Amino acid sequence: MLGSVDCQKIVVLGNPNVGKTSIIQRFVHNRFEERYAATLGFNIYTRYIQIANKNVGLTIWDIGGQETFKKFAFRYLIESDAAIFVTDVTRTETIDSLKVWNDSLEQVINRKIPKIVLFNKIDLKHDMNAISEKMASLDIRSEFNGIVFASAKTGANVSDIFSMLAKMLLEWNGKFGSPVKQWVDFKGAFVDE
Repeated sequence: MLGSVDCQKIVVLGNPNVGKTSIIQRFVHNRFEERYAATLGFNIYTRYIQIANKNVGLTIWDIGGQETFKKFAFRYLIESDAAIFVTDVTRTETIDSLKVWNDSLEQVINRKIPKIVLFNKIDLKHDMNAISEKMASLDIRSEFNGIVFASAKTGANVSDIFSMLAKMLLEWNGKFGSPVKQWVDFKGAFVDE
């Protein structure tokens, strides 16, 4: 029989048009919409997944990235159990915003939570050297628990990030065998020049 675990609140943060909603839609409904529609405020999705013998509920908060909503975003971050910060590999400037989004989260959350950086749109042409340079300059390893390269369009690595995060949450909360991993490096497939 499967053990049950309370729903875990995961906030998904990042600039407009990086693919936050697309990542969530791919994971929850296994679909991808070609047209862009900005998230106004937030949307909430729920999906249950099995990790070992546990049924883990993930309540995923899709937070709008538009500048006008950033000042209100802190309200939606309260009581977050984990965070996914989404960037766009084709626009390296979206990596710079990781610090701003992380600072906003840390102003509201007064405890450590698992935080993953998701580099979206690996199905498109991108410059891995520029991405690596940005990552090094921001010292991502000291602020986040891992990175994942994924594609909402193809589905590459999308389910894996949520499974990985669910396992981290179980470890983080002491509900799963081994201690928390300090760093997860899951690059997946790349499309290089």
